[in-house]
Amino acid sequence: MQNTPERLSRWTVVQHWVVALGVIVMVPLGLYFTSLEHGPLQTRLFTIHVTLGLVILVFAFPRVFQRLYRTLPEVPGGHAPWETRLAKTVQWGLIALTALMPLIGITIIMSMGGRLAVAGVTLLPGTGVKVEWLHDATETLHWLGAWAIVGLFALHFSGAMKHVLIDKDGTVRRMLGQTVER
Repeated sequence: MQNTPERLSRWTVVQHWVVALGVIVMVPLGLYFTSLEHGPLQTRLFTIHVTLGLVILVFAFPRVFQRLYRTLPEVPGGHAPWETRLAKTVQWGLIALTALMPLIGITIIMSMGGRLAVAGVTLLPGTGVKVEWLHDATETLHWLGAWAIVGLFALHFSGAMKHVLIDKDGTVRRMLGQTVER
């Protein structure tokens, strides 16, 4: 099914919510486990963080191409030009960061010489060589990206609430998989 002004495809809705829920879990999880001393709990939470990051990557990366080649239907009119620009900027920021953050995370692991593995299955073998400058740079990028996602999420959520409480235009109902009249 294609996206229409009345209804979004099931794939669009699933992508949105898998990524959104993943990010809602990832950011606090990442902030928490990085505050812990190295040990079994931190290792376990790191493993969960990496696994969830790869799940997000699987769903987020196709969203980039979907947005480039199969754009979403426009939101109903009546919005100030600055609102439309802000909404598109926030949406693209979230789409870009949710695709880039897992790649940055993978680079962090690889720059430590580690292997990328999920459930004991090696996806990328480690080199055993730590590249300090790359590790430091990507850790900083990952930290900044997490906070950028928090800010963009707050703006995105605020916009969604405006659609529900003020505009009452069905935009959020479409993202919940419902059909709306236009």
